[in-house]
Amino acid sequence: DFNGDGVVNLADFGLLQSNFGEVGLGPSVAAKPVVPKGEVFLAFAEGRKNGHVVAVRNAGPIRGFSVDVVVPAEAASPSSNGIDGLAFFEAGEVLQLSRRLNVGGRTVTRVAAIFRDGASFPGDGSLFSIRIEDVSPEVIRLERVQFLDISGGAVPGVGSPTNVIDAVPVVRTALLQNIPNPFNPETKIRYQLPNSGEVVLKIFDILGREVKSLVNEKLEAGFHEVTWNGRNNSGRKVSSGVYYYQIRASEFKETKKMILMK
Repeated sequence: DFNGDGVVNLADFGLLQSNFGEVGLGPSVAAKPVVPKGEVFLAFAEGRKNGHVVAVRNAGPIRGFSVDVVVPAEAASPSSNGIDGLAFFEAGEVLQLSRRLNVGGRTVTRVAAIFRDGASFPGDGSLFSIRIEDVSPEVIRLERVQFLDISGGAVPGVGSPTNVIDAVPVVRTALLQNIPNPFNPETKIRYQLPNSGEVVLKIFDILGREVKSLVNEKLEAGFHEVTWNGRNNSGRKVSSGVYYYQIRASEFKETKKMILMK
């Protein structure tokens, strides 16, 4: 409880990210020991142009995270625009905080992100990518890992060694929030599948009537994206308002809300 309001919440998480490892917060706050939960790891993909992927697994539902990406001081550190949000950033409206520090002969890029709209992330998947020039992934370390759970509490995590893989594995089915939202004239809907199988993705109006069938086919496991252009099954533009998109994949079913604003 860094701001002393008696509640551990998003405000404290922001202060934690900005000041972790610094002096000046005042007396330490007594806290019960917390068992680390979840692992953050570097998923280095050969030939990936937009950097190394920082991913999470086994964290459970989370609303935010903070992690230090550490490289030797002599290595080239990431530029200010060297961080790109991935699946975590696609699940809701995100406040991102990042800063660079020089600590004990090492360059630390501290990255944190918090959902501002009450969204949550399943705790398995990609968080962000980071571009670090001329650095072997074996020397990159992930430290000071923190998660914000759905109750607003900060929980420590573990920074795991580098995994050299071709892609971040999908461990569970998930329907992500459409981007942008609200939107006009079109929006992208992203979803992920751990296994291949039949997928149905449809748009409905507030009365539950089908507006548009976007996907109805067998798809391979992985990350997928489809664009809705605001037209119905007859090709006509629909009116402004609230719409719902629903995915069905095997036993999985989930619905999310979006807004078309003209």
